[in-house]
Amino acid sequence: MNMNAVRFHYPPDTHFLEVCDSLGLFVLNEVAGWQNGYDTKTGTNLIKETVQRDVNHPSVIIWDHGNEGGWNYEIDHVFHDYDPQKRIVIHPWSDFNGWDTHHYPTYLTGMHRFNNGENVFFPTEFMHGTYDNGIGAGLEDFWKRYKQSPLFAGGFIWAMLDEAVLRSDWTGEQKYDSKGNLAADGVLGPHREKEGSFFTVKEVWSPIQFEPKLITSTFDGSFLITNEYIYTNLEDCKLEYRVLKANESILYTDKKAEIIASKPISIASIEPGETRKVHFDVPENFFEGDWLEITAHDKHGRDIYTWSWYHTSCTIFSKQVYY
Repeated sequence: MNMNAVRFHYPPDTHFLEVCDSLGLFVLNEVAGWQNGYDTKTGTNLIKETVQRDVNHPSVIIWDHGNEGGWNYEIDHVFHDYDPQKRIVIHPWSDFNGWDTHHYPTYLTGMHRFNNGENVFFPTEFMHGTYDNGIGAGLEDFWKRYKQSPLFAGGFIWAMLDEAVLRSDWTGEQKYDSKGNLAADGVLGPHREKEGSFFTVKEVWSPIQFEPKLITSTFDGSFLITNEYIYTNLEDCKLEYRVLKANESILYTDKKAEIIASKPISIASIEPGETRKVHFDVPENFFEGDWLEITAHDKHGRDIYTWSWYHTSCTIFSKQVYY
């Protein structure tokens, strides 16, 4: 889903860190402490053992000291005592040491606190699945405004999957239940199946972003594209366009639209952070189609996302209701 970082509420299994090392994922490695900090003796030992175990994993970029009040200021120094790189130490949910990781701000509160603040900000929990029932709802609004600030450094969605259990004691019928909104409704379903939110997150977090475009009768095959990768030049990625035509109604059927034209799109150098124009030669039968799709793959051949645009010259069906 185009994510590149993960946070736990506890130090993860070393195998998971090895996988993150191999994939290039960023890890926030967290010493547990759930809204109540450890005493100095216990906390010192836990931090020491965590850092000594995980210090050589390149995926670990930040040490988290507890969660939502679960920190002890007296032992923050222990992370750096055993980490020669002296990586960032944060207190998730707070302003600490120049980092603002405030959790679950409302839209206007978040925009004021983060975008008008003086600290680098990355909410270590936001878009709470318990309350928006799907996470995808509203994500684009938050993300677009956050990105306007040069202090924005990302964010972490809670949680990854629906924390539902199969039970029959609640309603008498055996079904998955998260007891209303008292447990997380995550990006994935309880079996890690891809739900609507998955595809929303994948689009909003895509490292390739298209500027808004209308496909009209004067369309010349050009788009403005922004590279939101951290390291990768878009010349290492692949784009392909397809023009599709629905010869008859395909809604609610297993029929597929006909591809009447397709071709790779050449990408010149687009460095991270740059916005540049890409162009393809519009085929002669372009306006015989009903919509355009562009699919992007990364340098490893993995799917990034597929965007679609309909032709404004096509017939748009609508329904009006009169009262």
